[in-house]
Amino acid sequence: MRALILKMHLWLALVTGAFIFIVALTGAALVFETEIDRALNATTSYVTPRGAALPVEAIVARAHDAFPDMKVDDVVIPDRPDLSCRVRMKAAIDFSVFVNPYTGDILGTRDLSTGDFGRGFARTIHLLHARLMGGLAGKYVVGAITVITLVIIVSGLYLWWGRKIPRVLWSGSWKRVNFDLHNVFGFYAAPFLVYVTLSGVIMSFEGYTDPFLRRHFNTRPDIVPRVKSTVIEGATRLSVDAALRVADEALPGAVTTIISVPAIPTDAFRVTRRFPEDRSGAGRSRLYIDQYRGQVLYLKSTRTDEVGTKIVNIKRGVHTGDFLGWPTRIIAFISCLFLVGQIVTGVLIWWTRVKVPMGLTARERKESAR
Repeated sequence: MRALILKMHLWLALVTGAFIFIVALTGAALVFETEIDRALNATTSYVTPRGAALPVEAIVARAHDAFPDMKVDDVVIPDRPDLSCRVRMKAAIDFSVFVNPYTGDILGTRDLSTGDFGRGFARTIHLLHARLMGGLAGKYVVGAITVITLVIIVSGLYLWWGRKIPRVLWSGSWKRVNFDLHNVFGFYAAPFLVYVTLSGVIMSFEGYTDPFLRRHFNTRPDIVPRVKSTVIEGATRLSVDAALRVADEALPGAVTTIISVPAIPTDAFRVTRRFPEDRSGAGRSRLYIDQYRGQVLYLKSTRTDEVGTKIVNIKRGVHTGDFLGWPTRIIAFISCLFLVGQIVTGVLIWWTRVKVPMGLTARERKESAR
């Protein structure tokens, strides 16, 4: 049985090792995706706070004036006073305008669909990690690789249990050190990597897993209705800031991260909000607000979500290590590097065993088989 599991562990790793290496290495980088992106785009990301910020409506107007041929899609509200305000435009490309929220100055633009170093580098790493740059098909390939990685991790734990190597014998030969490193990397990273791979599978096949989770763990449908504003002849829409105040009152305790700007008379404001416990992304709570009357047309709070939806909500935070903040982010980073180390050490273990018939001494044969 052990020999069979060892062969399965070996050949699964050899066949998929290059892909696992790429996904693990980019996963380690993406733990700090936001920090990397801002560092590479400092001139458009950071500002010097100067008193009170401008109304969001004024920021929207500045972006529209700078690009009158485009309509504003939504505004990403900065969560720190030293960050710029990002205004995303309705366009065939993923085009954003970055505005200083204190002065209204246009700091620059970015087409996030491009992968040039700096402006789109973090996005490129993200797509490489999640889809191997292969679109939907690549996403499914990554999902399959993630399933295989989970099998490799579990089988590796079974194999580790037979030897129970918790530390490296640094006084041994380089092959013994390499073998011990392989075991140590796997043993200490395995607990985190198990739920990282499980959450990764859910994310890769979310078109199937999300409906499954909601259907089997919720007692009521979790469907966002199609909401529209009631058109009032001659009326003008509320300002973005007025809609934000409505959202503050309707969903206290959360902060707004994104607000859409209605493009046509029947559109409603779409407001995304995040509670303090929502560690990942922009948050999953949202409201739709009538653009003329300021009436809340639909409200969804993560605090009242059912179990299935809660699992869907936290899958990204669990996968990236965001769910408990910096401690779990550091664990995620180290675990991904350990997985990279396992691929490297595993290949070296295999390579030394392949070399056995090629003239090694009896002592080296014995050591390579350990």
